Amino acid sequence: MYLGILLYFGASVIQNPKNSNLIVFILLTFVFYVKILKEEQYLENQFGEIYLQYKQKTHRLIPYFF
Repeated sequence: MYLGILLYFGASVIQNPKNSNLIVFILLTFVFYVKILKEEQYLENQFGEIYLQYKQKTHRLIPYFF
């Protein structure tokens, strides 16, 4: 979900390179990163070792990369 939204706004920056589009893209990237970290912390607290094992095999945002 987050990746799709970032791709959409990233494409809008490429298609219409205005400062406002770039600012929105940068802010969204930051907000999503913070949200992902908070969600991971919640899942670690909720599921413990099972989630940590899952987290080692799964990437956050971009498969096989990040």
